[in-house]
Amino acid sequence: MALSPRLRKVNHLKSGPPLPGGKKVYQLPDWKKMSDRNKVKYIKMLMYKFGRDPRIRNKAVEIYRQYNVQPRDYRGQSKALLHWVQTNVYYLNEPSELLMSPLYVLNPEVMNGDCDDIAILLGSLAIASRLGVKVVLSGRARNGKMVR
Repeated sequence: MALSPRLRKVNHLKSGPPLPGGKKVYQLPDWKKMSDRNKVKYIKMLMYKFGRDPRIRNKAVEIYRQYNVQPRDYRGQSKALLHWVQTNVYYLNEPSELLMSPLYVLNPEVMNGDCDDIAILLGSLAIASRLGVKVVLSGRARNGKMVR
């Protein structure tokens, strides 16, 4: 994909062991200037990138086993992923737009993120399982109405 918003790595963890996933947190200073279409493309690109990682696939399988989901029970897999993310990842607003790697979010010392971080994690888990993913944005338009 030919998306190249300005990315700035945030090295907010100066001490401690290196976390899984390599690059962990990125600040996107141009996020508010990006079109909704480009935001969706960027989020999908991250979902597909991390959805191909075997560590994400292994986490999905671990979740399915925890919820006793049978193979090829795609609805059960979707429900298990959603429930697990909703109950195990703490939602936390960010002061500025940061995108966190799903592998970073899954670190036991982190396990938090805002809506885009959680969506990227959930989408990556679904893609790792070959479940369908559709990305939509919601929020307030300039006229104050809620949009999707």
